[in-house]
Amino acid sequence: MPLSNGKIEIIFMTIEKAEFYSGPLIPEEFIERIRNEEEISIDLEADGLHHYNARLCLIQINAADRISIVDPLANKNASELFEAMKGKLIILHSGAYDLKLMHDDFGFVPDRVFDTMLAIQLLGYEKLGLADLVLKHFGVELAKGPQKMDWSIRPLPENMMEYAANDVKYLPELRKRLAEELDSKGRLGWLYESCEHMIYTFLHPADTVHEERWRVKGASGLDRKALAYLREFWAWREREAQESDVPVFKILQNEKLIELSVWCSEELKSVYEWPLFDKQIKRRQRGERLEKARNAAKRLSQDKWPLRKIRQPQTQMDVNPEVFERIKSARDVAAEALGIDPPLIANHKTLSKIAALTIDDPEILVTRLGLMNWQKDILSNAVCRRS
Repeated sequence: MPLSNGKIEIIFMTIEKAEFYSGPLIPEEFIERIRNEEEISIDLEADGLHHYNARLCLIQINAADRISIVDPLANKNASELFEAMKGKLIILHSGAYDLKLMHDDFGFVPDRVFDTMLAIQLLGYEKLGLADLVLKHFGVELAKGPQKMDWSIRPLPENMMEYAANDVKYLPELRKRLAEELDSKGRLGWLYESCEHMIYTFLHPADTVHEERWRVKGASGLDRKALAYLREFWAWREREAQESDVPVFKILQNEKLIELSVWCSEELKSVYEWPLFDKQIKRRQRGERLEKARNAAKRLSQDKWPLRKIRQPQTQMDVNPEVFERIKSARDVAAEALGIDPPLIANHKTLSKIAALTIDDPEILVTRLGLMNWQKDILSNAVCRRS
């Protein structure tokens, strides 16, 4: 089935100055056209790799074989565009981050989603990238793109515009082809349930115990003295990143933040003598401010050092190893027959939870353990047999 040639339509793109935020409005006729469509293919670009606070920089839309690129940095009524998308089927690829951007910036949560990456996972595709998917279905090799480029720059170079357009160019036809393939295998319902589950999970994140933000990954292994340095250095990094408008990792990565904290807690030396002290830290008097942070931590008395976080022991599950292996074996056999990745049906943690329960009714897998119905149906026979 040939793919229609999409026309690239630039909707009031900011092409002169990156800094203006009071640009023209998206025309009502374009918003009305979106309002009248049944399905919208969409992709978003943000600048989180280049700025302290990530901003939504580009909205790519493919509707009725017309590709439109909207600049939310210039258009003050982009919220009206998302309002027009309510009730539509939203097609995207690997859409979890896009859901976050749409919600955080415009309060928009789609009613229905078709995620092409979830679709190909359920079909057992080995390569999950959009470029791999386009190559497989259309024989088109997309240009290796500017994924790490700064999408807030204006004007956007032609190669970035082309890359952005390609992210939505093939989605409508991919949706049709993947839906047919899923339907032929009896898995189309699985896909829609998985997409509904993705939206629900996004809106109802699992409860987590709040910890201080400065306790970065790896901090749990530090003693109290090193934690005191880490807290000061983390605050220094936040200030430097915010002032320079760059992501914190461009100031100092978490691993080095941990190493510096341990080194300073053990060595009575200035940060300038730290073996990993580099030009990134020296610039803009950054090193002087880091040294002040070291001295602030050094002056703290022991009673002011942060306490180590004692992990609460997890409730020990009484997992029957025989039951676990039986369910795992059933899962693996089913996954091989379906040609999909076994953890897609149930991962190791879920299998352990199942094996710790006495299950007479497989509905417990849905109501208590949060599995989807298609996962429950695959595992029902194995989990209910207790011998």
